[in-house]
Amino acid sequence: MRTGLLSGFAAWLFTAASVLAQAPTPTPGTEATCTPTAAEGCSTKPPNAEVPASTGTPLCAPVSYRLWFRGEYLAYWVRNAPLPVSLVTGDPANPTQELLNSDRSLGMFSGFRVGFGAWLDPCNHLGIEGNFFELLQRTRNFTASSDAAGNPTLAFPFTNQTPGAVGDTLMPISSPGVFAGNVLVASSLSLLGTELNGIVSSGGDINLSLLAGFRYLELHETLSIDTQSSDILTVPNTMLSQTDQFSTRNQFYGGQIGGRVSWEGSRFGLDVTGKFAMGITHQFVTIQGDSTQTGPGGPNGTFPGGFFTQTSNIGHTTANQFGMIPSVEVKFSVFIFPQLRTFVGYDFMYWSRVVRPGNQVDRNINLTQSEVFGNGALLGPAFPAPLFNRSDFWAQGLNVGLEFRF
Repeated sequence: MRTGLLSGFAAWLFTAASVLAQAPTPTPGTEATCTPTAAEGCSTKPPNAEVPASTGTPLCAPVSYRLWFRGEYLAYWVRNAPLPVSLVTGDPANPTQELLNSDRSLGMFSGFRVGFGAWLDPCNHLGIEGNFFELLQRTRNFTASSDAAGNPTLAFPFTNQTPGAVGDTLMPISSPGVFAGNVLVASSLSLLGTELNGIVSSGGDINLSLLAGFRYLELHETLSIDTQSSDILTVPNTMLSQTDQFSTRNQFYGGQIGGRVSWEGSRFGLDVTGKFAMGITHQFVTIQGDSTQTGPGGPNGTFPGGFFTQTSNIGHTTANQFGMIPSVEVKFSVFIFPQLRTFVGYDFMYWSRVVRPGNQVDRNINLTQSEVFGNGALLGPAFPAPLFNRSDFWAQGLNVGLEFRF
């Protein structure tokens, strides 16, 4: 019995000595404390023990997406196309009723925009985004015609610069009992662009972002004026067809900065974005035309120059112009699922100092250079002149689309 007790006591001492040998000796002021916990029962960490080093986990709230893709339908309106050409009708001796002489509305454009974006850090503070949009080409036509007898009168007013006949006068297209004719004036426009921006974001329910990047924009327009006249006094009738074509293209290359304020709730969101781009607009103006005449009333063949286009202004001209493009975008969104939202919005964009085809039409004309109305050799001042006039442009519209987040 005694031998068993001694053997048990010896075993207990050995075990206690082993535990004490493994436990560190506390220094003054760092005595271990025992704080009961639900999981472990007791914690023996000294009160001023060092905090373990960071394991690399970001100090931000977890985010639900890193990539997004967006598709939109655009319904846009643009600034009216300038058209200084006048067409008159009325009394054959003095036609003064204007059928055409004002800026032309091109109506509503349909288009699309696709965009993408990605966050580059775990906290969604740094990212990139880009988009491409296009307004599909839209054409507006104006037509006027007489009957086979030349009723009613149709004529282009112009300023005659032919030596000995200088002054305001008319170029008849149709005249009762003399000419039968018709006019077609067509204006077309297309617009496209792309941009790529870096993003610095504050995060949070009300998110403030700074944008900086590159922008490209291209505006292409045409204006064509086609006339056909038939001299009904000749047998067979003398036919004259004339075409004037004015084409312009503006290509903007520049940097841009901007800002965005975004709010997202559990079901709804609102984004307001402003951008300002500065750079160079590379500009093209192309003027061309021809006249084709058949019949006994004059020289037959196809000749350079229509009516508003003559050898004095036919050609291709380019220039570089400093440009500015401020823009505003507003979007209201509804979340269908956390990763899918639909939205409607409004956009406005202004573009300074662009070339447009109507601004390149010169109504001063010296007909001596025309093979049809003159002798084909310029005598006197060189009109019409090759103009390179500029004006401002704007586009605004509504959009509706979907955004997917991953």
